[in-house]
Amino acid sequence: MPIQRRAIVQLTDFAEDPASVSDRFCPGHQRRATVAARHARYATLPIGDRVPRPPDADSAKTYDAILAAALREIDATDPPTGISVRKVAERAGVSLGTLQYYFAKKADLLEACLDDYHERLRGLATSLMQKALGSDPPLAGRAFVETVVRAFHRFTRENRGLLHLRIITNVVNGELPERRRNSMLGQQLGSAVKVLAPDVGIPAEDIALTVQVFAIGLSRVALMSDDEREMVMGSTDDEVHEDFLVRMACRLLQVD
Repeated sequence: MPIQRRAIVQLTDFAEDPASVSDRFCPGHQRRATVAARHARYATLPIGDRVPRPPDADSAKTYDAILAAALREIDATDPPTGISVRKVAERAGVSLGTLQYYFAKKADLLEACLDDYHERLRGLATSLMQKALGSDPPLAGRAFVETVVRAFHRFTRENRGLLHLRIITNVVNGELPERRRNSMLGQQLGSAVKVLAPDVGIPAEDIALTVQVFAIGLSRVALMSDDEREMVMGSTDDEVHEDFLVRMACRLLQVD
Protein backbone atom coordinates (compact mmCIF):
# COMPACT_ATOMS: atom_id res chain seq x y z
CA MET A 1 0.00 0.00 0.00
CA PRO A 2 1.61 3.31 -1.08
CA ILE A 3 2.37 5.72 1.73
CA GLN A 4 -0.21 8.28 0.54
CA ARG A 5 -2.94 5.68 1.08
CA ARG A 6 -2.24 5.38 4.82
CA ALA A 7 -5.07 7.78 5.51
CA ILE A 8 -7.54 4.94 4.93
CA VAL A 9 -6.63 3.74 8.43
CA GLN A 10 -9.03 5.88 10.41
CA LEU A 11 -9.65 6.34 14.11
CA THR A 12 -12.81 4.31 13.56
CA ASP A 13 -10.48 1.31 13.82
CA PHE A 14 -9.98 2.24 17.46
CA ALA A 15 -13.57 2.91 18.50
CA GLU A 16 -16.95 1.55 17.52
CA ASP A 17 -18.36 5.08 17.87
CA PRO A 18 -15.73 7.72 17.04
CA ALA A 19 -17.91 10.49 18.45
CA SER A 20 -17.70 8.92 21.88
CA VAL A 21 -13.90 8.62 22.02
CA SER A 22 -13.51 11.71 24.21
CA ASP A 23 -16.18 10.43 26.58
CA ARG A 24 -14.40 7.11 26.92
CA PHE A 25 -11.17 8.78 27.94
CA CYS A 26 -12.82 11.02 30.54
CA PRO A 27 -12.04 9.91 34.10
CA GLY A 28 -15.05 8.22 35.62
CA HIS A 29 -16.61 6.95 32.38
CA GLN A 30 -15.94 3.33 33.26
CA ARG A 31 -16.94 3.96 36.87
CA ARG A 32 -20.33 5.36 35.87
CA ALA A 33 -20.96 2.44 33.55
CA THR A 34 -19.94 -0.10 36.19
CA VAL A 35 -22.04 1.45 38.95
CA ALA A 36 -25.05 1.66 36.65
CA ALA A 37 -24.60 -1.97 35.62
CA ARG A 38 -24.32 -3.03 39.26
CA HIS A 39 -27.60 -1.33 40.15
CA ALA A 40 -29.29 -2.74 37.04
CA ARG A 41 -28.24 -6.31 37.91
CA TYR A 42 -29.35 -5.80 41.50
CA ALA A 43 -32.80 -4.71 40.35
CA THR A 44 -33.30 -7.94 38.36
CA LEU A 45 -32.66 -10.25 41.34
CA PRO A 46 -35.59 -11.87 43.10
CA ILE A 47 -36.45 -9.97 46.27
CA GLY A 48 -35.30 -12.87 48.45
CA ASP A 49 -31.86 -12.91 46.78
CA ARG A 50 -31.12 -9.22 47.21
CA VAL A 51 -28.55 -8.20 49.78
CA PRO A 52 -29.80 -4.99 51.43
CA ARG A 53 -27.87 -2.00 50.17
CA PRO A 54 -25.48 -0.89 52.95
CA PRO A 55 -26.19 2.61 54.31
CA ASP A 56 -22.73 3.86 53.27
CA ALA A 57 -23.06 2.67 49.67
CA ASP A 58 -23.16 6.13 48.06
CA SER A 59 -22.88 5.07 44.42
CA ALA A 60 -20.07 6.74 42.45
CA LYS A 61 -18.45 8.44 45.46
CA THR A 62 -18.15 5.14 47.34
CA TYR A 63 -17.02 3.31 44.21
CA ASP A 64 -14.21 5.84 43.69
CA ALA A 65 -13.15 5.60 47.33
CA ILE A 66 -12.95 1.80 47.14
CA LEU A 67 -10.91 1.88 43.94
CA ALA A 68 -8.53 4.52 45.32
CA ALA A 69 -8.01 2.42 48.45
CA ALA A 70 -7.49 -0.74 46.40
CA LEU A 71 -4.90 0.97 44.21
CA ARG A 72 -2.98 2.07 47.31
CA GLU A 73 -3.09 -1.49 48.60
CA ILE A 74 -1.85 -2.79 45.25
CA ASP A 75 1.12 -0.40 45.40
CA ALA A 76 1.99 -1.73 48.86
CA THR A 77 1.48 -5.44 48.16
CA ASP A 78 3.66 -7.95 46.33
CA PRO A 79 2.23 -9.67 44.41
CA PRO A 80 -0.60 -7.18 43.82
CA THR A 81 -3.18 -9.97 43.73
CA GLY A 82 -2.43 -10.58 47.40
CA ILE A 83 -4.31 -7.52 48.61
CA SER A 84 -6.77 -7.95 51.49
CA VAL A 85 -10.32 -6.80 50.70
CA ARG A 86 -10.84 -6.17 54.40
CA LYS A 87 -7.87 -3.77 54.42
CA VAL A 88 -9.19 -2.11 51.27
CA ALA A 89 -12.53 -1.52 52.99
CA GLU A 90 -10.76 -0.05 56.03
CA ARG A 91 -8.67 2.27 53.82
CA ALA A 92 -11.81 3.39 51.98
CA GLY A 93 -13.68 4.02 55.23
CA VAL A 94 -16.53 1.67 54.30
CA SER A 95 -17.84 -1.60 55.67
CA LEU A 96 -16.82 -4.92 54.15
CA GLY A 97 -20.47 -5.37 53.18
CA THR A 98 -20.39 -2.14 51.21
CA LEU A 99 -17.27 -3.22 49.34
CA GLN A 100 -18.87 -6.57 48.53
CA TYR A 101 -22.02 -4.81 47.35
CA TYR A 102 -19.96 -3.31 44.52
CA PHE A 103 -17.41 -6.12 44.10
CA ALA A 104 -18.73 -9.56 44.97
CA LYS A 105 -15.33 -11.15 44.26
CA LYS A 106 -11.78 -9.90 44.75
CA ALA A 107 -11.17 -10.66 41.07
CA ASP A 108 -13.87 -8.13 40.16
CA LEU A 109 -12.18 -5.48 42.30
CA LEU A 110 -8.76 -6.19 40.80
CA GLU A 111 -10.12 -5.96 37.26
CA ALA A 112 -11.87 -2.68 38.08
CA CYS A 113 -8.52 -1.32 39.28
CA LEU A 114 -7.29 -1.82 35.71
CA ASP A 115 -10.08 0.22 34.09
CA ASP A 116 -8.17 3.51 34.18
CA TYR A 117 -4.98 1.73 33.06
CA HIS A 118 -6.77 0.41 29.98
CA GLU A 119 -8.43 3.77 29.28
CA ARG A 120 -5.04 5.50 29.33
CA LEU A 121 -3.47 2.71 27.26
CA ARG A 122 -6.17 3.09 24.65
CA GLY A 123 -5.77 6.86 24.73
CA LEU A 124 -2.05 6.47 24.09
CA ALA A 125 -2.67 4.13 21.17
CA THR A 126 -5.17 6.55 19.64
CA SER A 127 -2.87 9.56 20.05
CA LEU A 128 -0.01 7.65 18.41
CA MET A 129 -2.26 6.74 15.49
CA GLN A 130 -3.33 10.37 15.15
CA LYS A 131 0.31 11.42 15.13
CA ALA A 132 1.21 8.78 12.54
CA LEU A 133 -1.63 9.67 10.16
CA GLY A 134 -1.53 13.41 10.83
CA SER A 135 2.15 13.90 10.03
CA ASP A 136 3.14 15.18 6.62
CA PRO A 137 4.31 12.83 5.32
CA PRO A 138 2.71 10.22 7.60
CA LEU A 139 5.09 8.39 9.94
CA ALA A 140 6.25 5.20 8.31
CA GLY A 141 8.69 2.34 8.68
CA ARG A 142 11.34 2.68 11.38
CA ALA A 143 10.17 6.15 12.41
CA PHE A 144 6.70 4.83 13.23
CA VAL A 145 8.04 1.75 15.01
CA GLU A 146 10.48 3.80 17.08
CA THR A 147 7.83 6.33 18.11
CA VAL A 148 5.44 3.60 19.23
CA VAL A 149 8.03 1.48 21.03
CA ARG A 150 9.46 4.39 23.01
CA ALA A 151 6.00 5.64 24.00
CA PHE A 152 4.80 2.22 25.17
CA HIS A 153 8.03 1.49 27.03
CA ARG A 154 7.67 4.74 28.98
CA PHE A 155 4.02 4.02 29.70
CA THR A 156 4.76 0.54 31.02
CA ARG A 157 7.69 1.74 33.13
CA GLU A 158 5.48 4.41 34.69
CA ASN A 159 2.72 1.87 35.39
CA ARG A 160 4.72 -1.17 36.49
CA GLY A 161 2.40 -2.07 39.36
CA LEU A 162 -0.70 -2.20 37.17
CA LEU A 163 1.21 -3.94 34.36
CA HIS A 164 2.28 -6.57 36.89
CA LEU A 165 -1.35 -6.99 37.98
CA ARG A 166 -2.50 -7.32 34.35
CA ILE A 167 0.06 -10.02 33.61
CA ILE A 168 -0.69 -12.01 36.77
CA THR A 169 -4.44 -11.99 36.19
CA ASN A 170 -3.93 -13.02 32.55
CA VAL A 171 -1.76 -15.95 33.64
CA VAL A 172 -4.22 -17.03 36.34
CA ASN A 173 -7.20 -16.81 33.99
CA GLY A 174 -5.32 -18.12 30.96
CA GLU A 175 -6.56 -15.25 28.79
CA LEU A 176 -7.33 -11.55 28.59
CA PRO A 177 -10.79 -10.75 30.03
CA GLU A 178 -13.45 -10.84 27.35
CA ARG A 179 -14.44 -7.19 27.82
CA ARG A 180 -10.86 -6.10 27.03
CA ARG A 181 -10.33 -8.20 23.91
CA ASN A 182 -12.19 -6.20 21.30
CA SER A 183 -10.29 -3.03 22.14
CA MET A 184 -6.83 -4.52 22.62
CA LEU A 185 -6.77 -7.45 20.22
CA GLY A 186 -9.29 -6.15 17.71
CA GLN A 187 -9.28 -2.39 17.21
CA GLN A 188 -5.83 -1.37 18.45
CA LEU A 189 -3.91 -4.34 17.09
CA GLY A 190 -5.84 -4.31 13.82
CA SER A 191 -5.05 -0.67 13.18
CA ALA A 192 -1.37 -1.19 13.99
CA VAL A 193 -1.24 -4.05 11.48
CA LYS A 194 -2.72 -1.84 8.74
CA VAL A 195 -0.17 0.91 9.34
CA LEU A 196 2.76 -1.50 9.53
CA ALA A 197 1.84 -3.74 6.59
CA PRO A 198 3.35 -1.61 3.76
CA ASP A 199 6.76 -1.30 5.43
CA VAL A 200 7.58 -4.64 7.06
CA GLY A 201 9.44 -7.54 5.52
CA ILE A 202 7.30 -10.30 7.05
CA PRO A 203 4.02 -11.70 5.66
CA ALA A 204 0.97 -9.62 6.53
CA GLU A 205 -0.64 -12.57 8.28
CA ASP A 206 2.33 -12.73 10.69
CA ILE A 207 2.27 -9.10 11.81
CA ALA A 208 -0.38 -9.37 14.55
CA LEU A 209 1.27 -12.28 16.35
CA THR A 210 4.72 -10.72 15.94
CA VAL A 211 3.47 -7.53 17.60
CA GLN A 212 1.98 -9.62 20.42
CA VAL A 213 5.25 -11.50 20.96
CA PHE A 214 7.14 -8.19 21.02
CA ALA A 215 4.64 -6.74 23.53
CA ILE A 216 5.36 -9.63 25.88
CA GLY A 217 9.08 -8.92 25.64
CA LEU A 218 8.55 -5.21 26.19
CA SER A 219 6.48 -5.97 29.31
CA ARG A 220 9.24 -8.18 30.70
CA VAL A 221 11.83 -5.46 30.14
CA ALA A 222 9.56 -2.89 31.80
CA LEU A 223 9.20 -5.08 34.91
CA MET A 224 12.90 -5.83 35.33
CA SER A 225 14.46 -4.79 38.63
CA ASP A 226 17.57 -2.59 38.53
CA ASP A 227 19.67 -5.65 39.45
CA GLU A 228 18.27 -7.58 36.50
CA ARG A 229 18.74 -4.63 34.15
CA GLU A 230 22.37 -4.29 35.22
CA MET A 231 23.04 -8.02 34.81
CA VAL A 232 21.36 -8.36 31.41
CA MET A 233 22.13 -5.04 29.73
CA GLY A 234 24.95 -3.68 31.85
CA SER A 235 22.92 -0.54 32.50
CA THR A 236 19.86 0.67 34.38
CA ASP A 237 19.38 3.59 31.99
CA ASP A 238 15.87 3.53 30.44
CA GLU A 239 17.18 5.02 27.20
CA VAL A 240 19.58 2.09 26.75
CA HIS A 241 16.69 -0.32 27.14
CA GLU A 242 14.48 1.69 24.80
CA ASP A 243 17.20 1.65 22.14
CA PHE A 244 17.41 -2.14 22.47
CA LEU A 245 13.63 -2.52 22.21
CA VAL A 246 13.55 -0.39 19.05
CA ARG A 247 16.25 -2.57 17.46
CA MET A 248 14.41 -5.72 18.57
CA ALA A 249 11.09 -4.53 17.09
CA CYS A 250 12.72 -3.57 13.78
CA ARG A 251 14.46 -6.97 13.55
CA LEU A 252 11.27 -8.88 14.31
CA LEU A 253 9.25 -6.90 11.80
CA GLN A 254 12.13 -6.64 9.32
CA VAL A 255 11.83 -2.86 9.09
CA ASP A 256 14.74 -0.84 7.67
